[in-house]
Amino acid sequence: MNGNYVPPHELPISEQLDLALRLLERLHRGGDWWLYSRPQGKGYESDWRKAGRHGPPRASWLVRDHVFFGVHPHADIPTKNAQGKKRDQRWVRGTVHNIAAINALFAELDAKDTIQQEEWLPYYVTPDVGTMEKAQARGALQKAQTAAIDAALPLRLDEYKQRALAAVQVAPVRPSACWDSGGGYQAVWLLDATFPVTDANRGDVAAVQKEWVRLIGGDPAASDLNRVLRLPGSVNRKPKYGPQGHPVTFLWCDLDLCYGYTTLAALVSPLAPAPVTPRTVYVPDGLPAALGEFAEVPDLPFHPAIDAYNAATDLRSLLLQYGYTDAAPGRMHRPGGNTAGVQLHAGNTASIYSSGDPLWCGHRITPAHALCVFEYDGDIKAMLAGLTSGQLYLFSSYAASMPAAHLALPN
Repeated sequence: MNGNYVPPHELPISEQLDLALRLLERLHRGGDWWLYSRPQGKGYESDWRKAGRHGPPRASWLVRDHVFFGVHPHADIPTKNAQGKKRDQRWVRGTVHNIAAINALFAELDAKDTIQQEEWLPYYVTPDVGTMEKAQARGALQKAQTAAIDAALPLRLDEYKQRALAAVQVAPVRPSACWDSGGGYQAVWLLDATFPVTDANRGDVAAVQKEWVRLIGGDPAASDLNRVLRLPGSVNRKPKYGPQGHPVTFLWCDLDLCYGYTTLAALVSPLAPAPVTPRTVYVPDGLPAALGEFAEVPDLPFHPAIDAYNAATDLRSLLLQYGYTDAAPGRMHRPGGNTAGVQLHAGNTASIYSSGDPLWCGHRITPAHALCVFEYDGDIKAMLAGLTSGQLYLFSSYAASMPAAHLALPN
């Protein structure tokens, strides 16, 4: 090893940023645009950059904000936000559909995901769910569990982070770069050549990335092609890290360590399909155990009653009934969450980005998906029976707007 070599994690923050810019130059080949992103108020602001121009983010962002970067390059800058409204480019983020190429696979591993129930249970405060409907009670239980995990995390943060790092260290191939994001680790595996993304292969590339995250043991909700990651050389400014925040720093960065796309894809192709396991939240003694069981988000059939329900029911209003809260225009927090992980779209649909969300799945959700999960435990036949009979006890406004043919009681 070169005697003058300095491990990346020991570099000053300014040199961390210089190294990050070299990494970004590699990541953004094959496209026309890329972006920095920061939380701003209750939304996110984008700073779009032309490919090949990899200067640092604005100085004002670095000194006071969280700073993220888009992993993959884009073919163009979207002109509309997720709700289909024309917006200034500052207020639009990249979409999966305008990703132009990939130059790496990535994974994100959070320390909080390694905390076991017996480690957060001492900090659990049982919510009062006595007068709540089932769906609201589930949201309250989710919120209480999230709060307990958040309380436990800082008390043994280094230990939990070591557990997350262990998953990176036992990966089948070593990441080209890995950095400490504050609450865990983020890593990329560079490709030896830019892999163009087209409409013909976009689904396959997205599937490889999703399965790569599963192989590494990363956060399954952080596997979308338009993912943003924290910028090394910036600061994680969450309040739990104190007034100075937590510097985002490389553990290592080897820009010469590259892999063929087909080589990495072959590592995930033998994986067995992901097992379908019940999604649960902790239920204290004395409450019905069924409150803690969440059904998988189903693939709904084409049915006129479902179409009518979706047309008559505002998704945002429905989610508010289930314990979701507004985060920003077009964004919501899941029950118990605070990361604006629900993105509302034009057409009365939403994308769910948090794996802790009862509605998290690999596709957009509609009001009927939420209804089926929260009210019918994923039972499509039971939901259709309720829809076609008009016996939806929570949704009188829907029943009043349904065509008579759909409200007729069964013989």
